Amino acid sequence: MPKKNSPPPQPTQAAAPRPTPALRRAAAPARPPGAARRWAALGAAARVALLLGGLAALLAACLPPQADYSVGLGTNHIRGIVSIPPGTPAAPDSTEPGGPLVVAYLYHHQFVTYGNGSAVLVPTARVLRPGRQGDFSLELPADVVRADLLFIAPGHLTQLFHFQRQLGVGDIDYRAQLQRIGDWRSHYYTYLSPQLENLILERRYRLDPAEQQLLGQWLQLQNERLGAQPPKP
Repeated sequence: MPKKNSPPPQPTQAAAPRPTPALRRAAAPARPPGAARRWAALGAAARVALLLGGLAALLAACLPPQADYSVGLGTNHIRGIVSIPPGTPAAPDSTEPGGPLVVAYLYHHQFVTYGNGSAVLVPTARVLRPGRQGDFSLELPADVVRADLLFIAPGHLTQLFHFQRQLGVGDIDYRAQLQRIGDWRSHYYTYLSPQLENLILERRYRLDPAEQQLLGQWLQLQNERLGAQPPKP
């Protein structure tokens, strides 16, 4: 008897392999690295603080060791102390008319440029007399981008602090430690006196009348003292 036609065998489907842990990790969406996750978890204020702190640390390398700073969007004040080594003979007192002075040259940015693209800076000047402890405080207007501070005391070498306004560096604390100079007469007549007299004569520095009078009296007193002393051979 002929056999009945049996249905053709159906193809069997192989069971799908079970994913291994390595395959599961490869198929999973990539997660950001740990540092990126921690950064994303920070708030906006914390991110700004970290960025400012890092920027200030980089830019503070441009400051001299006598200068300390706080982190901030910009510098509003330069404060500090003018000190003279103890035991210095004839050390001037900050309260005396001819004692130490702080002379500041401030350079204001104008929204005008030269033909080569460089900014126009307009200078002004301030003259400060430190307090009894040698303390001083200088306010920087918002348009000041640079400041040069001269720390002056009779019989001592003048110290210069050059400051460029920088984002991320807040208020500055500067300690000026002046050193005794042997030839004060030469230092005064060749370096200091011409600069300080120019501050009084040049109107562009817009020196305050009271500060102009203070500087004029200081120069007159130094001239009288040096005139009464015979020059060293």
